[in-house]
Amino acid sequence: MPPFHRKHSDWGADCEGRSFMKQALIQHFTPFGCRNALTIHGRFSIVQRHPERESPKETGGKSMRSLKLAAVLCVLALFIAGSAFAQQMPNPYGPNISLDAAKKVAAAAAKEAANLKINICTAIVDTGGNLVYFERFDVVQWGSIEVAIHKAKASAAYKRPTLALENAVKANVHYLTLDGISAIEGGVPIIENGKIIGTIGVSGGSAVQDGQCAKAGAAMIK
Repeated sequence: MPPFHRKHSDWGADCEGRSFMKQALIQHFTPFGCRNALTIHGRFSIVQRHPERESPKETGGKSMRSLKLAAVLCVLALFIAGSAFAQQMPNPYGPNISLDAAKKVAAAAAKEAANLKINICTAIVDTGGNLVYFERFDVVQWGSIEVAIHKAKASAAYKRPTLALENAVKANVHYLTLDGISAIEGGVPIIENGKIIGTIGVSGGSAVQDGQCAKAGAAMIK
């Protein structure tokens, strides 16, 4: 028999051996990052799995998109802040607050300050920003006198709490160029029967504490 001919039994054993090797290769390579093991005309072609990498162009494109998104968000924030500033309280000005009512407002603010254990100055102005009543705790910094009055006047002039002015300035510092603005919490309109009759300004604690006292005082008038 010519040497290049094989018996049928030998050929079958060889095929079984190849099949066994195929399975062994697949089981060996597949768990270790290979995408697939392909059989082409009885031979193996191992396709390895490579980590997906972004090209510099793709990375630059994503960075540019992120910058554009950040710019859009900044513009949107400025627009929202500007809109909030432009939206003054719809309440019209009413008759000016009386002295007796102003004293009640100041007393409520002082009570809240005592609960917070802080010393404050309290200013009550009418709708034109004119001082109606002022009260100062015995132990308080002198600077809070003018600050309290300024908060009350700004709240009356712009028909909104000074917290709204503070938030507007945080988004756009150019609002500080407006006349008489006080960009810090603590000034609150006093509303009676749906109309603004005056405002209260408080200073002496933190901005949040001042605002809390001013709200407590303004809440005395319905």
